Amino acid sequence: LDAAIRRFYEVLDPAWSTRVTFMTFSEFGRTSQANDGAGSDHGTAAPHFVFGSNVKGGLYGERPTLSGLGRWGRMAHHVDFRDYYGSVIDGWLGGGSAEILNRTTQDLGLFASAPGGTVPDGPTNPPGTPVPLGVTGYSPLVPYRIVDTREGLGAAQRKLRPGESIVVKTTGVPGLPATGVASVVVNVTATQATGGTFFTIYPRGGTDPGAVSSLNPTSIRDCSNYVVTAVNAAGEFVLYNNSSYTHCVIDIAGYGSTSATGGLTSLVPDRLLDSRIGLGMPTGFLRGDTSIDLQVTGRGGVPASGVDSVVVNVTTTGASSGGYVTAHSTDEARPGSSNANYAPGHIISNLMTCKVGSDGKIRIYTSSGHLDMVVDVVGFYGDGGARLQVASPSRILDTRNGNGAPKQRVGPGQTVDLQVRGRGGVPSNASAVVMNLTAVGPTITSFITAYPSDATKPFTSAINMVANETLANLLISKVGADGKIKLFNNLGEVDLVADVTGWYV
Repeated sequence: LDAAIRRFYEVLDPAWSTRVTFMTFSEFGRTSQANDGAGSDHGTAAPHFVFGSNVKGGLYGERPTLSGLGRWGRMAHHVDFRDYYGSVIDGWLGGGSAEILNRTTQDLGLFASAPGGTVPDGPTNPPGTPVPLGVTGYSPLVPYRIVDTREGLGAAQRKLRPGESIVVKTTGVPGLPATGVASVVVNVTATQATGGTFFTIYPRGGTDPGAVSSLNPTSIRDCSNYVVTAVNAAGEFVLYNNSSYTHCVIDIAGYGSTSATGGLTSLVPDRLLDSRIGLGMPTGFLRGDTSIDLQVTGRGGVPASGVDSVVVNVTTTGASSGGYVTAHSTDEARPGSSNANYAPGHIISNLMTCKVGSDGKIRIYTSSGHLDMVVDVVGFYGDGGARLQVASPSRILDTRNGNGAPKQRVGPGQTVDLQVRGRGGVPSNASAVVMNLTAVGPTITSFITAYPSDATKPFTSAINMVANETLANLLISKVGADGKIKLFNNLGEVDLVADVTGWYV
């Protein structure tokens, strides 16, 4: 074994040295003595090895004792082999052990890195570099697809390779000005990933943010997230794929420019729809290939008139099959794009901006199966609101290393008071912050509620979590008078990571 592994590393490209883990396994434990064929017979205990640069090391379990064993005696095991397999599945291969092994497994904690779509540790990044064009207004667009690697749209017709970057061009999108665009809002989807990875998105020609993540795909399901990013004068930004092979789909939903007049009024989050209890619609599942019209004006702090678009967090749960959600104005035909992807066994949240129809409603389409849905409003765009300033991503929270909060996992019922003004480039007059919030290694199905520090905690969710799955969601949160926001964890333990990408002033 030693010689074989040594030879493997001799021919392995050094770039992969941190991406490979070895585990030994056998379909049987072994007895302590040899059988008549000069081999050990089937037993119940055996030693195994896991090794690689991201393995913590050490002894897990206890040494089996040989005392008192007869010829065919079987040693007592101290670690269930399913916990061993499950710890590798969740800790290295991206999660899903409960589904694969059909049982809840005990995580042995074999790995130093985060499970699934890895959120890189890295040093705390310096404050982001503000966009030279300064603050901008916001204009929504009819969603439009600009990249689909499955079809060769906007990039090569193949999966993104590990360590590959692509330049994404936004010019030519219907309704997008040829000049003066400072930022874009895009929905980014990873599909058919071969393993855990992360995407980093940043403006072309701007500050490379280093090891920060915008999206955390795994091989378990399709993964999508909204991203606010600056663009250069040619309307370009960069998408970097860290590891694994994956297809990528990008839909543009809006843009910021110096000529746009739309401003954001941020709100304390409020629930507009919950199909489970009949809020905003009759009680019951949303069905595949159908749409519902949701009244948004005159509810949750959104005024009855003067609203161009709303910012909502959409959560899907109890899906019977995989599918996608498309949200659009009731005045327009359904576009050929998606705002969120859902999958059986997963609770998935996606922040989105949607144009409002003349009737004060938005239309939400679900592609297949049946599912429950929750919609929370966090703000709206119209004349007179705050204007957007974008920046290169900058990390202002990482509970794994004590950045922005104590170095400890956030426990059940605990709240993180996160200072945002004065950090990551956020100015003292910012009324709302834009950041990518990532939940790393949650121990149980739960949710995070985000809200301004001077408000009462609402019954809403900013990100929903499934045990042992790393998930990210864009967060636009109103900031309290003391420059802070609160992040409340409902159940279990989780690490939280936040990267600022902009703010409103």
